[in-house]
Amino acid sequence: MNRLEWRVTASLAAIYAVRMLGLFMILPVFTLYAESLPGYSAALAGLAIGIYGLTQATFQIPLGILSDKVGRKPVIVGGLLVFALGSIIAAVAHSLVGIIIGRAIQGMGAVAGPTMALAADLTREENRTRIMAIIGMTIGLSFMAGMVLGPLINQYAGVPGIFWLTMVLALIGIVLVLFAIPTPLQAKQHRDAGVMQGYLMTALKNQALVRMNIGVFILHLVMTANFLVLPPIFEHDLNLPRIDHWRVYLPIFVGSFLLSIPLIIMAETKHKIRSLLIASTIAILLAELLMAFSYTHISGLLAAFFLFFVGFNFLEAIQ
Repeated sequence: MNRLEWRVTASLAAIYAVRMLGLFMILPVFTLYAESLPGYSAALAGLAIGIYGLTQATFQIPLGILSDKVGRKPVIVGGLLVFALGSIIAAVAHSLVGIIIGRAIQGMGAVAGPTMALAADLTREENRTRIMAIIGMTIGLSFMAGMVLGPLINQYAGVPGIFWLTMVLALIGIVLVLFAIPTPLQAKQHRDAGVMQGYLMTALKNQALVRMNIGVFILHLVMTANFLVLPPIFEHDLNLPRIDHWRVYLPIFVGSFLLSIPLIIMAETKHKIRSLLIASTIAILLAELLMAFSYTHISGLLAAFFLFFVGFNFLEAIQ
């Protein structure tokens, strides 16, 4: 990779990091915060977390196509501004309905597609896989950092403070787009980083891709559902103060990440992808069953939580 490609990769990875960090910080603390809001229900709390993904899914492809027509940077900057607006609405909201509206608007700033396409515009095809891997690794590190930082920031600034920080991070992303990343001479369509004209329906009808998409959907559904129920269990049933939740998350995330690395290497080098995919799926199933039957015992719950993330990290990387 040449200097331009390293510069583009670092800048785009930073954009992903600042945006995803704000989102991930919400997961371990939001359910506990929602319990204090008027009109609380578990269903509304779940909707407040999940509606971001729904609007992301709705706007991702249209904004990718739009970036082919008007350019990457205008769409990315516009999407980050929309994301920042949603963060402000969620920060000042005093009800779950207000936060749901803010989260929905956050998701409308769906710029992952245009960002990947911008990376493809500015880099050579032979380095594309390495660049996407670096950006993907950044997202994983943001997840771990968000899980640890969320409870700490919540202790001093509350969940509204996390939303305000999310807004600031989105603005930092805009600065990076405008001043750190070159503007490509023209936006091109890329088979590996965009929506190819005439191929969308072909992709949607591809049975292998459909199965993979369903698998990714279920994986993230289960992960998000865990974070709806685990923080209250830690605080109410196990008497673990929310400021100390990071002490649970940090060793579990780091340990499971390190353990998943040799599994990923083995899957690739020993051609064991299918068998390890099945094994990881079974591990997640066993982890969920163990959590269901041992959630009142800290040792069993943490062992199950660790097992879940070993399987999750492997499936996330391989899928």
